[in-house]
Amino acid sequence: MMPSLFLAHGSPMLAIEDSPYAGFLAELGRTLRPKAIVIFSAHWESPVTTVSSTDGTYDTIYDFGGFPPELYRIKYPARGSTAVAAKVTERLKKAGIPVRTDGARGLDHGS
Repeated sequence: MMPSLFLAHGSPMLAIEDSPYAGFLAELGRTLRPKAIVIFSAHWESPVTTVSSTDGTYDTIYDFGGFPPELYRIKYPARGSTAVAAKVTERLKKAGIPVRTDGARGLDHGS
């Protein structure tokens, strides 16, 4: 298992602006080759920790407003994995954390 990373997406404008952080993320994307990525998103609130679980491709959710149109055209068509979701769910359960799965929700724009 690779070490955990905390990567804040910052302003949605990061996706279309040239900045040192955008350059860092681009380089990270060229060098890291994980088998799976687990994202913990603050864009979801639910009474129980919820793990997305699908083998399909996630839709991108644009939960912001008032930004340039090009931000709403950016897509991140990540493929899900029910096998990875099951591993995450099991680890949360073993830690005593109530958990459920959701096969329909997409990924927020910060993903």
